[in-house]
Amino acid sequence: MNKMFWALPLVLLLSACGGADPGPVPQARPPVISDPGAVSLQEFSTVATRVVVSSPDNLSTTLSLSGTDAAAFTIAADGTVSFKLPPDYTKPADANKDNVYLVTVTAADGYTLPSTRALSIAVTSCPACHVTTNVSIDGDGLNAANIVADFEDPVALLATGGWVATGAFVGPTAGSWQGTTVSAIAARVNNRAISTCEMNGGNCDGPTGTLTSPAFQVAKTTLNFLMHGGSGSNNVGLRILDTLGNVLHTYRPASCGPSFIQNDDDWTHINIAALSGAWVKAQLFDEESGGCGFVSTDQWYQSDAAWNPSGNGKDGGTVALTAGTAARLGFNVKVDADAFVQVIGDFDDAQATLATWTATGDFAGPGSADAWDNLKRPAKVGVRPVTTCEMNSNAKGCDAPTGTLTSPLVTVDAARPYLNFLMSGGSGSNNVGLAVLDAGGTVIATYKPGTCGRASIVDDADWVTIDLAAQAGQPVRVQIFDNESGGCGFVAFDQVYLGAVRKK
Repeated sequence: MNKMFWALPLVLLLSACGGADPGPVPQARPPVISDPGAVSLQEFSTVATRVVVSSPDNLSTTLSLSGTDAAAFTIAADGTVSFKLPPDYTKPADANKDNVYLVTVTAADGYTLPSTRALSIAVTSCPACHVTTNVSIDGDGLNAANIVADFEDPVALLATGGWVATGAFVGPTAGSWQGTTVSAIAARVNNRAISTCEMNGGNCDGPTGTLTSPAFQVAKTTLNFLMHGGSGSNNVGLRILDTLGNVLHTYRPASCGPSFIQNDDDWTHINIAALSGAWVKAQLFDEESGGCGFVSTDQWYQSDAAWNPSGNGKDGGTVALTAGTAARLGFNVKVDADAFVQVIGDFDDAQATLATWTATGDFAGPGSADAWDNLKRPAKVGVRPVTTCEMNSNAKGCDAPTGTLTSPLVTVDAARPYLNFLMSGGSGSNNVGLAVLDAGGTVIATYKPGTCGRASIVDDADWVTIDLAAQAGQPVRVQIFDNESGGCGFVAFDQVYLGAVRKK
C-alpha cells in the first residue's frame, strides 16, 4: 500500500517534465555594419572613413577588407579605414585609375554568416597640396584624367607602355632629364621638370633626341604646358602627331636663356579643338646641337581653358588640319589607348605590313598601300582597314579572293592578355576569320565572324576579344584567313592588338 502511494506522484512528475515543448533555441544574429554614406577625402590624406560595427548579441567581431582596391587600405579594430600610403590624385592607384577606390568591409563573429558593407571612396584634387616652384597651376593641371605627362620619374615614365625615347632620352636615371637645374630658381610643378641643356651630364646644346607619348584622346580644347628654350626657328619644341606619326602641329619656343623654366610666363597653350575625339600623341623634340639647341618643359595637360596666370603666357598656335587628316583620325569606332601600345597589325599600308607579316594567295604582292581596302568605307582605326570583298580593285569580285596573312611571333604579356580586333564578314561557319597559333603552328583559338552583309567594318559591334591569359609569357602568331570563295566568302578587319582591357 505504501509503495503505490509514493509511485503515483512520481508518475505525475515524469509526465509533467516530458510534456512541454520549450521551442527552438535562440540563434545568434549577424553583426551590423553602419553605412557611412558617400566617402570622399582630399589627396594626401590618410583616414578615409570609420564604419561602426555592432553585434546584437554582444559577440566579439573581427574586421577585414576585400574587393578591387583593398590592397591600398587597412582597417583598425574600431572600424577606421585608412590608406596605407597617402593617395596622390595625379597618380591614382585604384584599379581603373578614376580616383574612386572600391573596397568591402567584412565583419565576422565566428557564429553567424559574416556581414559585408561595400564602400566607394573618392579621392579629390587639392591643388594647394602640390609643390610648385615659381609657377602656379590650376586644378585641371593636377587632374589625372587630363595629364599627358608630369615628368616626375623618367625611369617609371619609360616603363609605362607606349612612351618611346630616342637619343639622349634613352636609358635615364631618376634625375637625368633635369640635369643640374634643380635649384631654387628653376620653376617646375612638383619635384622635376626636363631640361635638355644639361641632361645626362652633357653640355647645353649637345643632347638631342625625341620623347613621344602614348596615344591619348583629345577630350578638351587646349593643351597646356610649360616650355622654355630654343630660338623660335631651330628644331626644338613640341609636336602633335597622329597615331601614325604624321605631324599635325609644331610649336618651337623662342626664349633661349636661361636653360630652365623661369616662371608663369613660360606657360604655353595650343588650341587642339579641331582634334576633338581623335587619338593623338605629343612629342618633345630636340634636334638642334648648336646655339639655343635645348628645351625645358614640364606638366603637359588638357583643359578647356588656356592656363595663363601671368597674362604673358605663350600661344603655341592652333592645330590647322590639312587635307587627308580627317581620314587619318576618323574611326567611327571607340578606341582606347591600349590599341596603340602593343599593336600586332594596323594594316594602314598593305605593302609595309608585309615587311613583318607573311602572306599567301590574294594577300601576296599588293600593288599599292591601299590594295587591301578598295571600299574605303568606315569604320577603321588609322588610315585603312582590310576587306577581302573588293581587295585588289575588286579584280575577282567579293567572295572570290582567298589567302592567309600571318603575323610574326609576339609574346603574350600577362598584363595585356586580351587579343582585341575589329572583324566582320563570313557566315559564322565558313572558312574566314582569325586564328591564334602557337610557335609550332598549332591552332589555339579561332574566331569566324557571322555578319555576311557587312563588306566592311561597320561600328563598335564589330570589336572582338580573345582571352589569351592562359598563354601569358608564350609566343603566338595571329593568322587572318579567307579560304572561302563562295557565299559570304569575305572578311573585313583592322587593328589587331594585345590590351589590358577586353573590348568585347
